[in-house]
Amino acid sequence: LATSIISQKETPGLGSKCTLPAFLDQFKGKDLKGTNFTVKKDGGDIDKVSGSTVTSRAVTLACKEGLARFHKEVLKEEVKPMAAAPKTAAAGPTVEVKAEQLKAALPAYDNDPLKETVDVNGSRYYIARKAGAVAGYGIYSAADGFGGKIEVIVGVTPECEVTGVVLLANGETQ
Repeated sequence: LATSIISQKETPGLGSKCTLPAFLDQFKGKDLKGTNFTVKKDGGDIDKVSGSTVTSRAVTLACKEGLARFHKEVLKEEVKPMAAAPKTAAAGPTVEVKAEQLKAALPAYDNDPLKETVDVNGSRYYIARKAGAVAGYGIYSAADGFGGKIEVIVGVTPECEVTGVVLLANGETQ
């Protein structure tokens, strides 16, 4: 499964490294129950990008908050994150989510997740199906970065294991 960035406005060599697979791929295989979704500098399990701590924190926070909302709103279970719980619900994306972005984050599917969405308490979820069965979900989430809002799609299996993270938009330094 590949991870890709559709667009970014980071400073070359600094914040832009948060869009690279070397950073984003470390989320794959992780789940909220066994991973401290905080950067290691702050006592967590996620390696930050050198010179881009704020952006690294924002992407990590967006993933953690999206996963926590998904557990609560869709799976109907309370999971205490290993770090502070989310403070706010995410609204829907401010940018158009594209099929190639979902394909990069979600497990393999044969439906159109763009046409099968669920909005719960202001949060948007994309449902991926394979042969009619749920193969996974795309969770929209956002957090404040150094230069503004960072928006992500976190792909997960039905068991809520991360399959990929795609950065949709950010307003970080140019």
